[in-house]
Amino acid sequence: MCGKVLLINYDIEETLTFEEVLEKYKALINKSIQPWFYTFEKEDLMQIASMGLWRAYKNYDIEKYRVAFGYYAGLVIQNYFKVNYRNYMKSVNDTVSLNDEAPTEDKNLEYIDILEDNRYNLESDILSRLGLKEAINSLKENERIYLILSLNGMEQRDIAKKFNTLQPSVSRVIKRAKEKVRMGLEV
Repeated sequence: MCGKVLLINYDIEETLTFEEVLEKYKALINKSIQPWFYTFEKEDLMQIASMGLWRAYKNYDIEKYRVAFGYYAGLVIQNYFKVNYRNYMKSVNDTVSLNDEAPTEDKNLEYIDILEDNRYNLESDILSRLGLKEAINSLKENERIYLILSLNGMEQRDIAKKFNTLQPSVSRVIKRAKEKVRMGLEV
């Protein structure tokens, strides 16, 4: 795979593939994500930073910019964080209340009803017999909500949008919730 010529330091130029750039600039990525820990999960931050590094690599033109690639990449990565943060803040206004209508076949159900649903006796009976009810009730609130919505057929991207988070975060929470339920059933 051919690489791209990058200005590394003053007059030092290197031809690097993106994989080599990713390896060489790991420290830049790690440094770039630190101010954002309070906003996103680490895996999301790494993904955003890697996407920013890819954009920097793709758009970098040594003749046009004549600045060290690391400096240019740092600016592009920070811009990616700012764009993601703005998008995140825009979605904060679309917060979800437990009294909002839940996306189920029963149009009169609210999210709170799903969490405290005693109307479906057959399901409650089956869940109790299998020990699932206790396992699900032991989950954190967001794990329980995401898992129930997912089991009711709601797409992860829709859950993420509804709760103002990223889809990979929803995926990890659901995976963690399923694992906790499995572990609860094995006990």
